[in-house]
Amino acid sequence: MDELTTGLDAKARRDAWKSLSELKAKGITILLTSHFMDEVEALCNKIMILKKGESTFYGTVQEAISTSPYEKFEDAYLWYTDEEEGNESI
Repeated sequence: MDELTTGLDAKARRDAWKSLSELKAKGITILLTSHFMDEVEALCNKIMILKKGESTFYGTVQEAISTSPYEKFEDAYLWYTDEEEGNESI
């Protein structure tokens, strides 16, 4: 699903998250692309961070945080994509 919740109001976004969470609980694999880090944290077991079409990270949200110099996932994401100020390329 590509940017599934972009443009949705808060209620519709919450309903979409609930539906995806129910599918996830049933063990169904869902491929989701998103620029909303809270959505990624809430819905994804495994993540892949891409930069210019190339993978810069694959693992869990917690692994992305712990292998970056940051404590928050959004900061880690920006670091992996070289969008965080002061990032020294990985």
